[in-house]
Amino acid sequence: MVDDQGEDVQPGQVGEIIAKGPDMMKGYWTASEATAQTIRGGYVYTGDLATVDEEGYIYLAGRKKDSITTQGRMVLPSEIEEIILQHPQVFEAAVIGIPDEKLGEAIKAVVVKRGGELAGEEIIMLCQKNLPDYAVPQSVDFTENLPKTASGRVQRYKLREKYL
Repeated sequence: MVDDQGEDVQPGQVGEIIAKGPDMMKGYWTASEATAQTIRGGYVYTGDLATVDEEGYIYLAGRKKDSITTQGRMVLPSEIEEIILQHPQVFEAAVIGIPDEKLGEAIKAVVVKRGGELAGEEIIMLCQKNLPDYAVPQSVDFTENLPKTASGRVQRYKLREKYL
């Protein structure tokens, strides 16, 4: 696993999984730019983020394209969603980054309620108690449902499109 500069990460640090071998892909059909972004120095950059422990076990952390860069720091949506989902009135949650001139990206939480009353301020306060300041959402929106694939994965790109 490597950081954004292509340097190996230390155990416990988040990095992108890269792979090299004789049976790896050669590139994307008629997409030389996408190929150049994905294959660098003979390695395939998977877009998957993970950490590794001292024994070499790999723990997936999310997708690089879903990570949020705010206040010069990388934040993984899953870390914030895990906290938001602890609230008893929250059924589902998705976190995205939206462009912000001061922060780089502002963190937005999109929440599906279980029912009853729930204010965005409650979600923000919960995050303030459990996350570093830079990882607290700046805004919370409520929705009836989250856009998903046929297999049930949240389609974050659709949320980003909606809120841009």
